[in-house]
Amino acid sequence: MGFISRFFAGSGPRAASNRTSSQSQSQSVANLQMKVERLETANQKYRERLAERIELNNKLKGIVDTQKSEINAMRINSRKDLTLERIDTFFTGTKLRLPEEAYQRFIAKCEDNATPDKVENFRAEMEKSQHRAFYEQLFSVEMDMAQGFDFTGLRPIVTFQRGETDIAYAASKGMSLDELKANHIQITIERFDQIIKKNFINPKRVNAVCEIGAAWGAATRYMLNRYKPQDYHVYEIDTGWAQWLKDNLGVDSKQCDGESLSETEDESMDICVASSCLYFMPFVKQWNYLTEFARVLKPGGVAVFNVNLIENTSVRTLKGLLANYFPRRSFGYIPQHCVDTAFPEEQFEKLVKDPSKGFGYQVYRKR
Repeated sequence: MGFISRFFAGSGPRAASNRTSSQSQSQSVANLQMKVERLETANQKYRERLAERIELNNKLKGIVDTQKSEINAMRINSRKDLTLERIDTFFTGTKLRLPEEAYQRFIAKCEDNATPDKVENFRAEMEKSQHRAFYEQLFSVEMDMAQGFDFTGLRPIVTFQRGETDIAYAASKGMSLDELKANHIQITIERFDQIIKKNFINPKRVNAVCEIGAAWGAATRYMLNRYKPQDYHVYEIDTGWAQWLKDNLGVDSKQCDGESLSETEDESMDICVASSCLYFMPFVKQWNYLTEFARVLKPGGVAVFNVNLIENTSVRTLKGLLANYFPRRSFGYIPQHCVDTAFPEEQFEKLVKDPSKGFGYQVYRKR
């Protein structure tokens, strides 16, 4: 009976309760499994969407990087365009010309080494482009020295030709150029009064003056007011200034080749002037301009100019040029012996013994 009693006892109310509990647990497990499946499904979709976003982000990053490269390329091209645009101005206004003697020697070498038809085609191509390739190389050093940088806008700038800009700025402010450049003009007056002694040349004999790099005409005004010459030749490569000087100061603006006084005759000038301009060109051009001064001066005429002498540079100066003008590496220094070769002692008298005491100005008088 004990065994039978225990058997029947298991099929009573307690057994029913156990079955219900077991079913409830099974349902809970099933519910959890469904939740896990839903979470896994959601997680899989999330991973897929995340992968899509990562792929999209990578594509966008690639597009951004490409656009940055294109923008940088555009900036580089813009800088090149700006430089070439400045060179374009050489073809208008004063009508820049090639150095005739050097150009003819170049053509002679071509004729000595190439067939006539090739030389003819080459000359035709050069003339068609207005000798653009030559001018770009002829003035590459000047353009390099004119390259600056705007550290606020973080962009390169070109300051080679400022005539039109300065003239427009003065007009916008309702000022004359004399007012805009008053400080520079006054400095020139004070320096020239100190440098050009009265006994250097008799004012009454000064009928003709030749000047290079006149810009806004500080030295031009001085010469016109002090000596009142009848003839005034100006070789100014900035077409804006060249036209302004012609229109407002009555000078004769000549065609420029950047290194000679090709339109001024031998021994025709009483004074030759180059104020604060020679050191913006390579020393070989500086030297040639000085030899041109020697050529066009009359006996008794004087050459007045200032240069940066390489002999006067210190280690501190040289280090400063490297550190402070990055990335520019062109500087217009010239050795004193080159200056002296332009004005041989047997033909010229050196009137300023120590240029360092005269703001770098030197004066030579033709014997």
